[in-house]
Amino acid sequence: MAFTVKLSALATQHIEDAYSWIQETNPGALDEWFNGITNALQSLKNLPYRCSRIPETGELNQEIRQLIYFPRRRVVFLSCCLPWMSIS
Repeated sequence: MAFTVKLSALATQHIEDAYSWIQETNPGALDEWFNGITNALQSLKNLPYRCSRIPETGELNQEIRQLIYFPRRRVVFLSCCLPWMSIS
């Protein structure tokens, strides 16, 4: 089953901010990073349930999952229907 991946305004802003920061600090890595985050987000269309639940799930009373991207970044999303995403 294919899911739809929609980015929230906040997620889009986080990606744009990260893009700008990498462009300023390490422009040689920009294409690899951008292609990687794009592929990671696209991969959620087919296999969103492979990702673990976030530790905060119990407090929020919703099943929210995370896709770890780079050591200190995660894509957070609702696993039922993927209506929003946020990069944190």
